[in-house]
Amino acid sequence: MIAKVVQPLKKLGNTNVKSRFLKNILVLAGGTAFAQGLLALCSPVLTRLYTPADFGLLQTYVSVLSIAAVIASWRYEMTIPLPKSDRTAASLLVLSMMITFFMGGVMAVIFFLFQHELEKFQTFQSLIDYLWLLLLSFLGVGIYQSLNYWAVRKGAFKDIARTKVTQSFGQIAIQVVFGLLMFRPSGLLLGDAAGRVMGSGRLSLSLLKEDSKVLKEITVKSIIESAKRYRSFPLISSWSALLNGIGQQLAPLLIISFFGAAAGGWFALGQRVIGMPMLLIGKSVSQVYFGEASDRLKKNEGIMDLYQKTAVKLFLIGVLPIAVLFVGSPYLFSLFFGTEWREAGLYVQSLSLMFLGHFVVVPLSQTLYIIEKQSWQFYWDLGRVVIILAIFMVVKDMGMSAGTAVMIYGMFMFAMYAAHYLLTVAAIKQMDRAGS
Repeated sequence: MIAKVVQPLKKLGNTNVKSRFLKNILVLAGGTAFAQGLLALCSPVLTRLYTPADFGLLQTYVSVLSIAAVIASWRYEMTIPLPKSDRTAASLLVLSMMITFFMGGVMAVIFFLFQHELEKFQTFQSLIDYLWLLLLSFLGVGIYQSLNYWAVRKGAFKDIARTKVTQSFGQIAIQVVFGLLMFRPSGLLLGDAAGRVMGSGRLSLSLLKEDSKVLKEITVKSIIESAKRYRSFPLISSWSALLNGIGQQLAPLLIISFFGAAAGGWFALGQRVIGMPMLLIGKSVSQVYFGEASDRLKKNEGIMDLYQKTAVKLFLIGVLPIAVLFVGSPYLFSLFFGTEWREAGLYVQSLSLMFLGHFVVVPLSQTLYIIEKQSWQFYWDLGRVVIILAIFMVVKDMGMSAGTAVMIYGMFMFAMYAAHYLLTVAAIKQMDRAGS
């Protein structure tokens, strides 16, 4: 079944596309768009099987996992496409996986020893029964991230696209079946967990089949040398990535804490149906852009034109769908998901500009890592976290509604993404001046 679905991706990959960059984007974005289209099509079913509060619990689980996952490998997975030597890259791959298992062990010890203390935090109260699932998901996501960046290095974008389709099928099947069997809200969490880790098998087989020779060349010495060479990623990039993850997930956690699980569920559905397809298509562009920009820098070529032209193309792709959402999302959400989900449409309407800014800027945000300006990213992430905390603390003190909080949050986040674009342009110009 899955093989038949992804067959068009093979034809797409063989089309006569002059630009390798565009070709890879089309392959990866095609698989991602199809996979996320499946999730969007099944959302009207899920909203009738699960309540807004159930989706609120799912959002809490996703937020905590997403924050933890960004440091699963201490960001060493980001370095895998960078070295000229496959041996060095393979050493970084093994190092990333070793760190993931180490961090999983640390997480298990924390959950075991401090479970009662975690229950005191409102965020963790609803997750106590699912800590084991959170741990397994953490390990699965960490391994998949490392394998994914190896696939990016090898240009295996068809394999990545196929894994995305596989993941969507697994997630949908489990969530729908468990919902019909009345396993609620467990079905939502189990399906999400399965969707995140499925696909690692395909990437692992591809690695063992095509790159077994270079894996045999890895030594303890090569791993240590690679870890030292790219130590700025765990020392600086990990903290920036953690702040970035907190910045992305802090708003839904605060919404759930201040306004309840139902409000969090409305926010979650908006992200799932509207935000995630756009963001994951953007992620496909990001993976290809990362590989292309890395190649250019290896050849001492500039990346300013690549950065700006890709940003313009993303804007042109995203502006029309965003305009439609701004006008009609409350009506569309009521129509497709039921009247109790109209509030989610209002949230999406308030977040439209933020979605556009995210869609344009985030896929290219790795530029600061590529040109080793991790400290710039760190300060931007820190500023975003401070602003989000300030927004919701003021909103809470003034007794504003959840809808008002979401609207203010969306406006400030759009401004932050615009600032990030200008910051990246300045960083590239500084690099060009230093190299000239």
